[in-house]
Amino acid sequence: MGVTVRVPASVANLGPGFDSFGLAVGRYDECRAEDAAAWSVTVEGAAAGIVPGDEDNAVVRVMKRVFEEAGEPDRCASLFYASEIPVGGGLGSSAAAVVSGLLAADAMLGRRRAADELVDAASRIEGHGDNVAAALFGGFTIVLREDGGYVADRLEPCSGLAVVVVTSDAGLDTGDARKRLPDTVPFEDAVFNASRAAALVAGVLLGDRELARRGFEDRLHEARRAELIPDLEVVRGALAESGADGVVLSGAGPTVAGILLDVDDASALQRATEVAKRAGGLLADVEGRARP
Repeated sequence: MGVTVRVPASVANLGPGFDSFGLAVGRYDECRAEDAAAWSVTVEGAAAGIVPGDEDNAVVRVMKRVFEEAGEPDRCASLFYASEIPVGGGLGSSAAAVVSGLLAADAMLGRRRAADELVDAASRIEGHGDNVAAALFGGFTIVLREDGGYVADRLEPCSGLAVVVVTSDAGLDTGDARKRLPDTVPFEDAVFNASRAAALVAGVLLGDRELARRGFEDRLHEARRAELIPDLEVVRGALAESGADGVVLSGAGPTVAGILLDVDDASALQRATEVAKRAGGLLADVEGRARP
């Protein structure tokens, strides 16, 4: 049985929503899999020559796990994986691989799990739910970690959203970026981020650009990771000066994302296009979601 899965990239954190907010971005990984006598993997695109082309491939590892849990440990597949998502670039390549493996294996088993079950399963494998939720639901998502696992939902903006992503040729190890984070934070910084996260969500849902703009500020992680990304402030300044409503690190970086609100009409879309052009970034939609 052959299946095809398409999974979007994602921008996580969005400033104050550390490990909680995610935004799907219109760059995709496509995975095609079909039953075979033994595992084989072909990788093309942004991941070629970087991720393993054998059974150590992340997609294969997830598929094997699903098959084993379903009572079919000997099942194998021939896998073709084409990626538009840079590996280690902060656009959710790891989450996309996990979601691809889950959806491909489920489809080959002839089953379709509920979205909440998929979010929890993928988040437990990947380690963080923000990118996973955005990849599965598309759009703007919030994920919560509870004692029983992960839960997530998609929020519908009052007006359109667009993202301008400025990628870097240099990768960034997420583990190194995590090591920059402190074990504790000052109380006032926690209050600052809580208020900004609330403002961001309210601004997006109400279509209030001024409120949302104030909501993109962060005191928990971005400043601590800045020294790992030498050109961060230059790119941030270019996006802000070009008209982005908010500028954030995409995940741990090094990709920087400019967020634009109210892009439903032609003039607003032109503004977004100009931001991308001036800042040297790629304009992407935020409506994509994982699809088997």
